[in-house]
Amino acid sequence: MIIDNVKVYTEEKTFVKGGIMLDGDKIQRVYAEEEKPQFGEKEVLDGEGAYAIPGLIDLHFHGCKGDDFCDGNEEAIERIAQYEASIGVTAIAPATMTLPVEELKQILSVAAKYKKNGTSPKAADLVGINMEGPFISKVKKGAQDERNIIPCNVEIAEQFLEASDGLVKFIGIAPEDNEDYLEFIEEMKGKVNISLAHTNADYDTAKKAFDELGVKKLPTVKSLQVEFAELLTTKKEAYAALKKVRDELRDVAVHTANYEELRDLAQRDPRKEKEHGRE
Repeated sequence: MIIDNVKVYTEEKTFVKGGIMLDGDKIQRVYAEEEKPQFGEKEVLDGEGAYAIPGLIDLHFHGCKGDDFCDGNEEAIERIAQYEASIGVTAIAPATMTLPVEELKQILSVAAKYKKNGTSPKAADLVGINMEGPFISKVKKGAQDERNIIPCNVEIAEQFLEASDGLVKFIGIAPEDNEDYLEFIEEMKGKVNISLAHTNADYDTAKKAFDELGVKKLPTVKSLQVEFAELLTTKKEAYAALKKVRDELRDVAVHTANYEELRDLAQRDPRKEKEHGRE
């Protein structure tokens, strides 16, 4: 199948007119209008007005549709993954809550088993796990249960990696609450991505952590402001296109409702109409 006449998102972060060639359920090729191939006998779907973007990656969320990743069962993970895929998210790294260590290890082992059993075709790929705790700050715990917050511990972190069969890709820490945080980073940074999360660290403490992680240069406020301005401009342009699509969908919904009402009127039994009139 070929989906033609859509606006394709490119590596240059712009949309161009083009299309997508499919081989079964796999994308074979994405093309711009000037590179349009010969269609031959292939089925062609006109995607006029639609936008085609790569599958999105969600690196931090806890669940959806009534299921939580920490429910600790494969069925919940599958429902989460299927819903994510249905809205364009094709790869997920759900986050844990700050729970007791043994409970977390059980949750991670279930996720590892789910991954080993294979992702269904209609589900997003479970590419990792984001550990939100237990090595965080009680001051910045948010919705996390402070009873389960503990200091950084290399042995426990490695147990998490083992239980997940390597699926844990991110571990958040609060360096100010851990005297040995530099040693923890040094030991673990080659095995998992360490981030500062739920932290109340001051500048100097955070800077030491970033230095240990090998961050060469932090972005300046000015560079972040420039990047934000660019993103805001892109967002405004995209919103205009989104509003147009919404208006078109609203018109389609109105026309569909009118058609269905006229169809129902045409299908009514004339005799029943007469009887109703006599009453």
